[in-house]
Amino acid sequence: MVEFISFGIRRLAEGASLPECDFYVDARRVFAYNPHRYFRRSDGRSRSVQEWLLDHPRRPDSIEVAFGECVEAYQSLGAPFRVGVFCSWGVHRSVGLAEILARRFEFVPDASPCVRHLDLQY
Repeated sequence: MVEFISFGIRRLAEGASLPECDFYVDARRVFAYNPHRYFRRSDGRSRSVQEWLLDHPRRPDSIEVAFGECVEAYQSLGAPFRVGVFCSWGVHRSVGLAEILARRFEFVPDASPCVRHLDLQY
């Protein structure tokens, strides 16, 4: 099993501990711009936010690099495998990237991906 855990690093400033993961992806590095002003009523689970992220100018290379790094770490460490995906607030970029990476991992043998979002109100 591969679990993608999205969160905002602001949690650390508020005294929360960093989620224990085998690998971390900084969504701020993948998507430099924060789309929050365009999607105030949506989060990274929404199709519109994910499409915005996928259309980001740096997207093609950055998502491929992040995916490749995750696959390489997973193949090295094996299952169970936890990937922490973070951004500033844990609402748009990290959530969307966690969802995108989990969908890509559906094609990785024996991965069985799942996603958990720490900073969203369900």
